Amino acid sequence: MSKRKQHAPELVSRFGVHPTMIHQWKRALPEGTSGVFGLVFLLQAKGATEQNLGLMRRIDEQFMETPFFGVRQMTWHLRNGGHVVNEKRIRRLMRLMGCMPIYQKPNTSRTTKGRKTYSYLLRGLRVERSNQIWCSDTTFLPMRCGVLYLVAILGRHTRKVLVWYISNTLEADFCAEALNEAIHKFGSPEIMNTDQGSQFTSFTWTDRLPGCIQSA
Repeated sequence: MSKRKQHAPELVSRFGVHPTMIHQWKRALPEGTSGVFGLVFLLQAKGATEQNLGLMRRIDEQFMETPFFGVRQMTWHLRNGGHVVNEKRIRRLMRLMGCMPIYQKPNTSRTTKGRKTYSYLLRGLRVERSNQIWCSDTTFLPMRCGVLYLVAILGRHTRKVLVWYISNTLEADFCAEALNEAIHKFGSPEIMNTDQGSQFTSFTWTDRLPGCIQSA
């Protein structure tokens, strides 16, 4: 009798784990194994006992709610829930599950080599009219499955957000698209103030501001 291949939703239902865990485990399967049989093989090879599977379910549930939890916070959370665990065990399970906590990284303002850098020009400058000064910056938004990046362009005089865009990559293109829309709606600024991040020093960004003074 042939063994029917079971897909991720069925495995999720049977083992009570998140779909992400199923896909990560299946990628780690030895060649020639598949479906639930391969998954069981992998779990046995990893020493995933019923108790560990229960802990992994609790970790997965909590990690979906608080993706910034590292090993220490997750251990405290499980202990508060009555589980007798230590950091070493939780670290091993989180690594097996592929749970990497989300935290702010310094890459959103990294300068591109070879690009021109700019001086800060706003010190002591009076802001008296619209389009005199625009400001822009990027940040990240923690999501349940990774992060999204946000760019916003603000008018310094009105103190309002002119345009904002969201992207799943921190490339210059989505920043340039936001700038294009802002210019189309409001005209070009006299001064554009940003940080020295690669998005704002790239030609993709600066070529759209030919008559504008750059400040950083």
